[in-house]
Amino acid sequence: MELVLVIWRESKDSLFWRCMSIIRMVTEFETNTPELQIEPLDQVVSWRRNGELECAPTSAMYPITKLTIDQEGIKEVERLSCRPQYTGETHSDSTFIVEEGSSLQGIEAQLQDGRLRLQTTQIQPKYPYIWNTPAPPRFSLCNAQIPDVFETQRLQVMNTQKIIGITFFFLADKLYDLYIHDSDESSANALYEQLSPDVQRGAFWIYLPIGTTDKILVLGTRFISRSEYNVLVRMEKAGDVVIGRNCFFSEDDYHHDGLLPEDWPSNRADQCLSGDGPVTLVYGEREQGYLEIPLFGAYCESGSWTLPEPFMLEKPTPERFDRFGYYSRTPLGQIAESTVYYVPDTGGCQGILLRYKNGGCRAVGQCRVNVDPSETTAEPSLICVRKEVYRDSHGLMQEKTCVKFTHNTLDDELDKGWARYPLEGFIEFYFFFDHVLVEITTEFSEDVVRPIERPKESLFWMDMAYKHVIPSDEGTED
Repeated sequence: MELVLVIWRESKDSLFWRCMSIIRMVTEFETNTPELQIEPLDQVVSWRRNGELECAPTSAMYPITKLTIDQEGIKEVERLSCRPQYTGETHSDSTFIVEEGSSLQGIEAQLQDGRLRLQTTQIQPKYPYIWNTPAPPRFSLCNAQIPDVFETQRLQVMNTQKIIGITFFFLADKLYDLYIHDSDESSANALYEQLSPDVQRGAFWIYLPIGTTDKILVLGTRFISRSEYNVLVRMEKAGDVVIGRNCFFSEDDYHHDGLLPEDWPSNRADQCLSGDGPVTLVYGEREQGYLEIPLFGAYCESGSWTLPEPFMLEKPTPERFDRFGYYSRTPLGQIAESTVYYVPDTGGCQGILLRYKNGGCRAVGQCRVNVDPSETTAEPSLICVRKEVYRDSHGLMQEKTCVKFTHNTLDDELDKGWARYPLEGFIEFYFFFDHVLVEITTEFSEDVVRPIERPKESLFWMDMAYKHVIPSDEGTED
């Protein structure tokens, strides 16, 4: 059985597994009775697949209902005496519903042929949340960035100390989706291949590496517009990282006449989702047809953490870096290893991943890990940059940026047209579709600091609105 699960995890989106599920269901239908049994979900005490429903009136002694779901549907229902405490346990082959019985009123449990399904009614038109953990965190201890239209039933929680990186997909400047890297072999291409061709052409990849000895201390967001924001990350060793279209707004920026003052980015403080590291990430799975991730936030085990120091607005040095593309920068000193990712067809630089001697990691550009060809150099001492012109598949002349890390001894080939720099200062990287600019800078003018604050509401209030429940005066979970 363990071998089957390993194979399933690597190919769970294959049509083969859907076919196997249908074959198993047909086999069970032939041996079971077709009678339909309907019971209120909040009155189900226990049930296991192919078993009988055990029901009883709701009880204050067992107020929590837990459902376990696998690739074949609902596997088990049980009633608990208390809400399980979140421990960081997550599953890739099972999901869970853990709710108070009062929030399940109006949802029917329908049993037929040994299978159980849920059906909403007018009393409760919303399905409960489905998590990747058997002990979901309390909503009152979660803060998140939520779009104006919130539609999702599937929520994910992830301890960032158990992963090695995150690939953020941006589409039309919005956070479209994300992929968790849990091993050195993992690739965001597994998610990318599920996207439509139009989305694939317009999607940008931003990789956040997490060193094995590093940890995320602070997670936040920076307002750009009603539907666009940066993700702010502070790591113990790698420092501060701004993810997304870095617009580097200042107090003197011009604002469109159609914007109200409260929508001016310079009038919005950064939102701190978690200031009590290491960070536990909470996010919603994007529903089909939606163009942005429905929820991005963090769980804070303690509700009494203090606000961290503010994040800076990284302002680029060259004026030719505009705010329509994606800008990032990172230090060039104390590099233990560099990896340059190339565009497969042209060989131009697409992104750079740097591992530092203190254990931190930083990335600039688009690092499509385990997807694009790459070149890794240990203990480099020079970075070389060159512009080249090439003819594309349509016969048009295009420009590409080439980047190479080397040691002090350069071969003759690298001497031809390469600008060489010692590993000092910073590398600035700007890209927008096929356009890439790379600059080596030794110093910056003083960056602007944006104020930082806690979100005004936790996920608890979003949950109440989603379920159309009026909370008590305390405004906290039981």
